[in-house]
Parts: sequence; C-alpha cells; structure tokens
Amino acid sequence: MSTPLDVNIARISHLRWELELEAVALGANKTLHMPKHQDCELGIWLHSRGQQQIENRSLLEGLLSWHKQFHQTAELIMLHGPSTQSPPLPKGKMDELLAQLRSSSRHIVTLLTQAELEFYGDELKIPSTSQPLAKFVTRLFQGPHTAASETIGILEIGHARLVHLQWANHLPDTFRNRGRHVSLEPAELCALGVWIHGTGLKRFGQINELVLCDQAHTAFHTRAAETLRNLRKHRDEHADRAYAEVLNLSKEIIYLLSVIEYRLLGDAAISRFSSIIS
Repeated sequence: MSTPLDVNIARISHLRWELELEAVALGANKTLHMPKHQDCELGIWLHSRGQQQIENRSLLEGLLSWHKQFHQTAELIMLHGPSTQSPPLPKGKMDELLAQLRSSSRHIVTLLTQAELEFYGDELKIPSTSQPLAKFVTRLFQGPHTAASETIGILEIGHARLVHLQWANHLPDTFRNRGRHVSLEPAELCALGVWIHGTGLKRFGQINELVLCDQAHTAFHTRAAETLRNLRKHRDEHADRAYAEVLNLSKEIIYLLSVIEYRLLGDAAISRFSSIIS
C-alpha cells in the first residue's frame, strides 16, 4: 500500500502559496492571484478525493476549518500588501496576520501528515528494542536503489516527517500515570535525530530549514523531558506549559520537513504535478 500521490501534491502546493504570501506580508512588491479556499490545489483535493481518503471525520473537519482560516488571513494580507492601493494597516497588524497565517499552515501540514500516517496504519513501525536503531534508520531512509537521487531525497524527508509524528503521537502514553517507570530517548538517539545527524545534514545541510529543524527537534526533546519531570513532581501547570511547547515544536518540525520537500521538488515540478489534482 502506498499513500495517494495527490495528498502530497496538495500539501506541497499549499506550502508554495504560504511562502509566497509570507513574502508579500514581509514587504515584497508582488501580485498573487490567490484562489478561493475551494479552488486551490489543497481545497480541490479536500472537497473531492480527500472526502473519501480521510476516514477520520474529525481530522477532515479540522483540515477544512484551518484551511478556510488560512485563506481568510491570506485575503487580508493580499488586500493590504505593498502592491495594492489599500490604506496601510495599523502598526503591527501585518505581523499579526503573518503569525496567524503561519499558525494555520502548521496545523494544516500536521493534520495532512496525520492523515497520511493513518493511511499507512501499521506499515510504518517504530523499531523494537531487538532491532538496532542504526539498521532501522538505514533501511527506512535509503529509498529504492533504482530511484533518482532527487526522488530518494523526497522519500527520506517524507519518512522523517511520518516517523517524527508517529513518535510524538506516543507521548501521551508516556506521560500517563505521571510517566512512572518510563524514560524518554534523547534527541540524538530517536530515529529522526539519528537520521538528521547521520545522513540528513550531510546530504541536505545546505537547506537552511534542515538546520532549523535540527534546532527545533532538540528543543522538542528538551521540552518533552521537562514535561515528564514536572509531572513526576506534581507541578501540573508547569507540565501543561511545557507540553504546549512540545506540541508547537512538533508542528514546526513537520512544517520544516515539508518545506525541505518543497525545496527539493522545485516550482516547475510542483506545477506539473498539481495538474493531477485540478
């Protein structure tokens, strides 16, 4: 079983819109013809094949809601961008819109990754203690030997994204009963950390988002450990704050890995593939 190609096209196409809108919000004097939320690549997929492919209805409703919010924010950014004649926004308002755009996008990309993970089901497994981690990471990320180098890169990043979310989804079980008799892997020993430092930075270190991802991943593990310590000391408010940061950092990691996929594909390939959806 393989994940449907169109969900990944929709996700990467969405990122292209977001990055172009960020450029507008940051002052780029450019004109975008932003489609309505039902008419962009992701919107077309969500309102057609996505309805059948996402069995988790709560997840689908969340995607539809965040995607609509993303476009509402995008419309305001485009309305008040430097290439328009609209009156300038109050000081700080464009920064506020940009923060809303980024938040919506990170929720969207994480939910799409969750939908992809649920589609795979048990086919993507975290290594057991009887399976050496280095061997697992090599098998997981090496890609088919017949694939082109660009294709292998996309496969590696896609696997990294799914493995991280799978690991993050197990954290509530770890924190149950205040984490008694459990321990968390340090950042450098989990599957994503091993890949980043063993292969990722060597092959894709020129892509700034991977460096940022490494930093976010380290912070993610630090905050997860902090959550566990506070739970064991019955400092529940501190644990809640640390766990909120864990969730935000997890979204950031998934987002950054998706941006790396976008960088590897390039605009020409994305435009060509997007015709499959529209």
